[in-house]
Amino acid sequence: GEGVLSTSNCLEERLPEVAGSGSFNLGVRLIVCACNTHQLMALQASPESPTDGFLDALHATLRIFCLSHAASLLYTSADKNVGVEALITHISHTLWRCPPKSDSPQVVDLQRTFVPCGWDSLGYIALIT
Repeated sequence: GEGVLSTSNCLEERLPEVAGSGSFNLGVRLIVCACNTHQLMALQASPESPTDGFLDALHATLRIFCLSHAASLLYTSADKNVGVEALITHISHTLWRCPPKSDSPQVVDLQRTFVPCGWDSLGYIALIT
């Protein structure tokens, strides 16, 4: 189909359209948690793996969704104990509204992705596509 994830080029063409359609601030703090990220590496290693740009497009789409909804994005894997502590810390800081000690974003390693609310921008997202 001709969805946002069809090709990386399609995502680059539709990036302003998707993200520029307005912000959907719901008045509550949202955290989008992508679970089982250890499956990403298994997917990349499999012979039936999707095209090279598919995972980047998926990642960019999640970040655009979070940007437009003023949400944080975290990737976790309970099996590999990746990102779980960051999720717990982020939730506790969000609930108790105390300033986080270390809320530094992580966007290089897909398995450990953490994008706090308010950090991301279309410019940063365009760098990965």
